[in-house]
Parts: sequence; structure tokens; C-alpha cells
Amino acid sequence: MKLTRKSDPERTVLSISGDLDIYHSHELRENLLAALDESSRLEISFGNVSTVDLSFLQILYSAYKTARIRERELIVSGDFLPDPVALLCRQIGCHRDRFFARYFSSRS
Repeated sequence: MKLTRKSDPERTVLSISGDLDIYHSHELRENLLAALDESSRLEISFGNVSTVDLSFLQILYSAYKTARIRERELIVSGDFLPDPVALLCRQIGCHRDRFFARYFSSRS
């Protein structure tokens, strides 16, 4: 997994690519929480995603819930999720959740 984080006064952008799996879950969680501390808006930007597993989606959704509790915004930038992420979302049914649903309205 490769992570880069860029911040300005209005937002933090966390770019994620590579293997999004349990082996990188601790690093991802720490970076998400740190990014939520930096600004009131956190944008997740996906690069080339090789693999994804359920631990990634759990951490991403947990960060989304944490952002709401802290009255911050967490969004996934772009018009669609990378194919491996979208496939896993469909398989486990989270594409119906409000957080993920907008990415499936134009691509099914």
C-alpha cells in the first residue's frame, strides 16, 4: 500500500493505492485518524488498487463514522470506486449504504 497525505487550510487529501488489505490496516487506520485531526474535510483519493479485503472497508467505514461524530466530513473523491473496491462493496452489500451508494448510481 502506498499513502500520501496533503493538507491545506480547507481539506486534507489522502491518496491510497496498491494492496488495501489486512497487512496494511494499522497504517491505514493511523493515517485516516491523523488526517481527520488535520482539517474538517478529508478526501480519500484512490490510485491504482491491486487488491482489497474486508478489513479495508471496515476501517474506511469506521473512519467515516468517526468523522461524523467529530462533525467532520469524509468523502471519497472522484466519480467511481476502483473496480476491486466496487466489487467487494457489491459482494457484501455495502453499496446500498449512503456513504457508498453514490458511486453505483452511474455504474452497475
